[in-house]
Amino acid sequence: MRLLVRYILFLLGATAAHAQSSVWWYPYGPAEATRYQTAPTTGDSVPVVRWRTAALRSSPVVLVGALRGEPGGAQQIVGQTGDRIVILRSEGWLDTSATDVSLALPEEASIRLTGLFNTTAPTPTAAGVPNAIGIGVTRVQQIRDPYGLLLRPDFGLLQELAILRLNSQRTENLTVTVAPIAAYTPPGESAPIAVALVSQDRFVPFGSDTMVNGVRRYRLNPSTPTVVPDWRYVVAPRTLDHPSSLTVDTAGGEGLLAMSTSAYTFAQPMIAAQLIPNRGAVETNSNRAYAWLSDVRSPVLQQEIEIPPVPPSVVVPGIVPAQANSYFVRLTTGTPAREQPYRLITEEHDAARPGRPRLLLRLYNAGLNPDQQAAPIFTDTTVSGLGWSIVQADLDGLDNSIGPIRPSPGREIVVVRRRLDGAPLDSNRFFVFRGLLALHADQAIRGTLLAAGDLVLDPLEKDEIVIADGNTVSILRFRDYDDRNLQLEVRNYFDTLGTYTLDARVLAAAIADVDADGANDLVVSTEAATWVLGRPHPAPLGVVAIDRTEICASEPVVIRWQRAVGGGEGGMRIELLRVDSLDTTLVEDIPSSADQSYTLSDAALAPGRYRLRVSDRDVPTISAESREFTVLPATIESFAVASAGVGEPVTIATRVRCIDSLQLEYLFPGSGWTRVPGRVVVRDGAAEVSLPMPCPADLQCGSLEDRVIQFRFVTTDGTVVSQPASTTVRFPTRQVVTAPITGAGSRRRELRWSELEYSCDSVRIALSTDDGSTWSDVETVARTAERFELDVPGELSQEVLARVCCDVGCGTGLARFVVEEIGEADFVAPNPFDPTDASESGATIIYRLNAPGTVSVAVYDVSRAITRRLVDADELRSGLHRLTWDGRNDAGEIVADGAYICLITSTGGDRIALPLSIVKR
Repeated sequence: MRLLVRYILFLLGATAAHAQSSVWWYPYGPAEATRYQTAPTTGDSVPVVRWRTAALRSSPVVLVGALRGEPGGAQQIVGQTGDRIVILRSEGWLDTSATDVSLALPEEASIRLTGLFNTTAPTPTAAGVPNAIGIGVTRVQQIRDPYGLLLRPDFGLLQELAILRLNSQRTENLTVTVAPIAAYTPPGESAPIAVALVSQDRFVPFGSDTMVNGVRRYRLNPSTPTVVPDWRYVVAPRTLDHPSSLTVDTAGGEGLLAMSTSAYTFAQPMIAAQLIPNRGAVETNSNRAYAWLSDVRSPVLQQEIEIPPVPPSVVVPGIVPAQANSYFVRLTTGTPAREQPYRLITEEHDAARPGRPRLLLRLYNAGLNPDQQAAPIFTDTTVSGLGWSIVQADLDGLDNSIGPIRPSPGREIVVVRRRLDGAPLDSNRFFVFRGLLALHADQAIRGTLLAAGDLVLDPLEKDEIVIADGNTVSILRFRDYDDRNLQLEVRNYFDTLGTYTLDARVLAAAIADVDADGANDLVVSTEAATWVLGRPHPAPLGVVAIDRTEICASEPVVIRWQRAVGGGEGGMRIELLRVDSLDTTLVEDIPSSADQSYTLSDAALAPGRYRLRVSDRDVPTISAESREFTVLPATIESFAVASAGVGEPVTIATRVRCIDSLQLEYLFPGSGWTRVPGRVVVRDGAAEVSLPMPCPADLQCGSLEDRVIQFRFVTTDGTVVSQPASTTVRFPTRQVVTAPITGAGSRRRELRWSELEYSCDSVRIALSTDDGSTWSDVETVARTAERFELDVPGELSQEVLARVCCDVGCGTGLARFVVEEIGEADFVAPNPFDPTDASESGATIIYRLNAPGTVSVAVYDVSRAITRRLVDADELRSGLHRLTWDGRNDAGEIVADGAYICLITSTGGDRIALPLSIVKR
């Protein structure tokens, strides 16, 4: 294909025949207000944002048509972003089903979307399913002929509409736009025709250069890619490719063309002789704007071309109009009332050529001679240097109520001021006309007119008006005639049904049942995105699935969704809803992702009922919530502990939920909770720990009564504590091994124990002859000694109970044994004895005190010198006592053989002298 601009078109392939509900004609002008809905709606509620996507943004026009043939008759939205034609499917997805084609074109070239056409329709107006896309091409006329494009929905080339290349030395005079504005098959024709407007935006008078502005008609020929016009109309003013320029079918079947033009800004008016069919060389001023009327069916004109300049009688000298635009409208007039087609001509100005904006009205096929004057129907006398936006709509519908103004049959014309450069106006007005442009109502507003049509179903079948103010869009409805607002001195004719703040300045709009649900939608293009407002999608994010309905506070929960509408470029917002308190917390804003899932982790949520809400950050109404899920509290079930003796192994087990780390604590009455070293094993909701039964820290020596102990589980951070479980700690005695000591008779015993059974550092040894009712302490030794040699005192006889225990802490051992009674007291055995004999431990000295007192015991030699002090002023009780002399003096030396005296004295009155001898063998 020989094309002029490089760009990418995303188009859809197959088409389906179904009723077309939107007007996809007249892509541009003037300005935004060119499209309105022809079919009624079934939507009875104010539209909400259905979807938004940045895939199509900054489009000066949005067209709607069933290019793809989606199920149920859904339509597609076609727009332009830069030099890309973008097609969005009915739910906002960028359609990439067609093959992307890059077209190598000059860098200075540009394209514009000019319409969706049905080449098989018998009328140039929107009918049936579009099968052609009009692309206007602007470029310098070099190398080859300029042309516009008709493309098939599958992106294949349908036809190039070419004009002959001009030769000039001025680049400005070589730049031209060829813009297709129609493609259809007129009655009686065997092949489709196409109509294109040709315009030079810039022109400099230079030599013999002439303008090529005007209209061209082509017969489409599928056997060749390029066709040339079979006839043309050429004018000097710049033609505008954005007017509502084709009328609906008329009674005579005419297809009428009414071009719109704009004056050039030459320093001096240029009059160029242009050859026009049936008129010859006609002088047309390039510094004036004209409205042309012609028949496009054949080169034979049924009506003369109309070139009505602004009436000279009202033109300010030196100032010429900026634009003249033509609209075909249908008005109901006369008695009885009947609808007829008319042509509405608007006179529009700009700051360079200020003037009063005016409206003129003609019958649709009425031509004028060049010298005829056209008096304006309406002149806006309060402003200058402005233009108009115009739509036609049935504002009052079936309203026949009696009020300050009377109902009007048929549709009204709504006119709003605009600046030709597209800049906003600080203040504006609605002008509503009916009949032959009789002023019906006017009201101050802010903003500009976008579109009109049936957006919200009501009993009176009224159309609505759509206006824009910056980035705000509002839907307005004409009030009932008996409304009190129409009885005020300053009347307010319109009621605001809905206002929407969008993301950027509004550029264009269209009304169509995009998704084929019977309710019309409002399509709005902004500098940042394309929005569709209509019935809310029943599930824009599908069903938000959650991977579990019960979780613990620290466990992750995964949600997944499946986006059913386009957009989401700005990312998604995840919010946490507390069902039982109605609190909402922002969790995170996440970028748009293909997997469409989110994991909520490390949330440490408080126990309760929750939902997760997923919403589009750009369109908060596109949201969905997950099923309810419950965050479970951490719990420890009640448990029981069997009774056990101190140190005996005990296993404690319970069931837990939402806990993976525990500690065990115990408590004896009168003390604090003590933590058992080490963590409890937690697995699959079961907690278990084995330990020796603890010992009370305050247990006194010899206490053998059962004690109550409580156990409880505690999380390691101390946030959850179980109910305590009580049990009994028993204190069983430990068997102390006893054995006679050789050479000492049956009254010497060896006590043995295991150090592991005692919790203290030292143990106390005591004896009892009354089965433990009273005890006499014998010695305190280190726990680690694990044995003690016991000489049973002489006064003890028969059954003796020996005890080894901790002063404070656990560990009590008992041993029972029998010793023979000593018949007499005050003796030494053996006597004599050999201190060098390792088998003997010394001489045992047994004596009896008649009374308690301070006792001293010493061994004297024959010279009455003290050899050894055995007891030095000890307080002793009455009764039998025993001690041992190992045959050594105070210096630790073994004494010499011979006789010795053991003298025992007491302050209680006792004085005992016992002889003993040392004989070494």
